[in-house]
Amino acid sequence: MQSSLGNHENAIVAWKAAIQLDGSNADSFYNLGISLGYLGRIQEAIEAYRGAIALRPGFSNAYFNLGLASLRLRQFSQAIESF
Repeated sequence: MQSSLGNHENAIVAWKAAIQLDGSNADSFYNLGISLGYLGRIQEAIEAYRGAIALRPGFSNAYFNLGLASLRLRQFSQAIESF
């Protein structure tokens, strides 16, 4: 995917398109969050990770990245809950 090549802007477009086609795919939300995070769009990344978790409540990687993103915004309570 584009994000593995470092092209996160294109990856964001692609993941959003994938979500439009199948909004039930937790991996698409998760990968969107990763690309958003790389570009410093942390609040948007948090929302994407929350979307992944809503679809797959046991998605440990999404919880972990949600915690990291929350730390970047100094939302310590949210980070603790995520870890």
